[in-house]
Amino acid sequence: VKDLMAPDADIVRSSEGILLGKVRVADQSDFESQVESLPEDVQQRLGELVLVRDRSMDDLKEMYRDIQKRKKIPTKGVGDIVQGFIGGMLRNTNPLHMLASLKSSDEYTFTHAINVCLLTMAQAEYLGAGSDQLYDIGIAACLHDAGKMFIPNEILNKPGKLDDQEWTEVQGHPVRGAQYLLRLPGISKLAFLAALEHHLHYNGAGYPNLGKQWRPNLVSQMIAVADLFDAMRSRRPYKEPKPDDFIIELLRKESGTAYNPQLVENFIRLIQAQNDPG
Repeated sequence: VKDLMAPDADIVRSSEGILLGKVRVADQSDFESQVESLPEDVQQRLGELVLVRDRSMDDLKEMYRDIQKRKKIPTKGVGDIVQGFIGGMLRNTNPLHMLASLKSSDEYTFTHAINVCLLTMAQAEYLGAGSDQLYDIGIAACLHDAGKMFIPNEILNKPGKLDDQEWTEVQGHPVRGAQYLLRLPGISKLAFLAALEHHLHYNGAGYPNLGKQWRPNLVSQMIAVADLFDAMRSRRPYKEPKPDDFIIELLRKESGTAYNPQLVENFIRLIQAQNDPG
C-alpha cells in the first residue's frame, strides 16, 4: 500500500500474473457504479484497455522525458501505444471509463497526453474514422504537447498567475513542439500540425498567431476539445477540478468561437451516450 501511494512508485504495476485492482474514491462512486452496471464482457474489455493504458503511460512518460533531453524518440514506440488503444477501443462506450487519474502533479503532462489521445480517438471513431485514420490521429494526439517539455516545471506548476515573460514561454510551446516533431524521421504531417495548432481557436484566435485566415486541421480541433475537457477536470497545483457539467457548459458557450460547434456537439453526445456494448 505504501508503494502504491508513492507518486514515483514505478515498481508497482500490473503484470501477466498480477492484476492491480481499482481503488474506490468516494466522489467517484456513481461513476464506478456505471462501470459495474455494464455487461461482464464489456467490463472485461474495459479492464484490458485500462491495463494497456497504464503500460502505455509508463512508455509515454519515458518518451516525453527523452523529448525533454532533446533526444529523438522512436516513432514506432508511439505507434505501438496507439495500436494497443485501437485494439481495445469500445465503440459506443463512454470514453470517460477509459481515462487515467492523475497520481501527482509531476505526472500531469503524461497523464494528460494519454487522456487527450483516448478522447480524441473516441471522437474520431464516433465520427466514423477507420483503423488507419485512428492510427495517425492517435499518434498526433499523443504527441500534441511535446513542446511542454521545453517549459521549466516551475512555470508549468506555478500556483499563482504567470507574469508576462512566463506566459510568453508557455505560448511558445506549440511552435517548439512542432519544430521538434519535424526533426523526427517518419513522423506524419498530422502530428506536426496538431502540435502547432492545438491552441488555435476555430475563429483564428488563440496562439501561435498564424493569421486570421488560418484554419486549424480538423484533428487539431478535436484535440483542442479533448485538451480543454481533460485539463479542466484534472486537479492542478493552481486549481481544483471542475465537474463535467460545468465543462460541457463552457464548451457550448465557446462553441463557434474557440471550438468547432459540430465537434462540440459530437463530443457532448459521445460522453453522455448510453453505454451500449454493441
